[in-house]
Amino acid sequence: VTLSQAGEWVDRLLPLPEFLLGEREAEPGDCAAALRLTGHFLARDVFGARHRPLPEARQALYERFSQD
Repeated sequence: VTLSQAGEWVDRLLPLPEFLLGEREAEPGDCAAALRLTGHFLARDVFGARHRPLPEARQALYERFSQD
């Protein structure tokens, strides 16, 4: 969904780090943003569908990248 098409949902969009589009190299914080984005869908569609939390190792990885 693009910003121009989001309508009333614009404030609920998750940011897509530009490095995932191949437009630039990853910058500090981009890996945490990418993990947050993918974690949302993993938690909702993969682990949530099975009533399980995200693995602790994945949360630890996110926290490590979020420290910057």
